[in-house]
Amino acid sequence: LEPTANQLRTSFRRMTSGEVQSLKPLRVRVVTVRSGDTIATLAARMMGTDRKLDLFRLINAMQITSTVRPGDKVKIISE
Repeated sequence: LEPTANQLRTSFRRMTSGEVQSLKPLRVRVVTVRSGDTIATLAARMMGTDRKLDLFRLINAMQITSTVRPGDKVKIISE
């Protein structure tokens, strides 16, 4: 793992002021499930992860068999 750790350490650099200004924090948002929404469509709105469905289920304490209904409140990660 040492070569990987060294490569990671040498890749750090100071961000430019433009990069810093362009950053937007991600937030946990509570949204209301609408007609036609599914766990998959809601998870697709998530940002900041490649494993959107897994994170959606995790932050909403849902099992693989869970479903959503119109009017339910769920959390998503977005800008």
